[in-house]
Amino acid sequence: MQLFNKYDIEKRTLFYWSRRYGAQLSEGDPYQTLKKCATIHILNYSALPNQQVHNVFHLREDRSAITLIDDLEIHFLELSKLSDTLPNDGGLENGLWFLNGIELEHWEALKKSLETC
Repeated sequence: MQLFNKYDIEKRTLFYWSRRYGAQLSEGDPYQTLKKCATIHILNYSALPNQQVHNVFHLREDRSAITLIDDLEIHFLELSKLSDTLPNDGGLENGLWFLNGIELEHWEALKKSLETC
């Protein structure tokens, strides 16, 4: 979880993703042994120029949107973009509310919405 904007999150993301991905191989290993590698960044600040709480990135061709390979997946979860109202449909945002330090009085409402999922 990244509490403060240390800048260059995009380049740091690719750098750390590539190290984890490359670490799967030893010298002489076949590339087919590489497995999908996903990174999840939970940020306490806004990093991307949209209002989505959850953004997911992959490697796709610009015009046709065909996937080059499914091995790269990068998630950004931006706590600063959570709505001012508690979600009532369960799911990811409920967990993010807990990480964001929701007041104790709202915990029961979140718990009930999770039970209905």
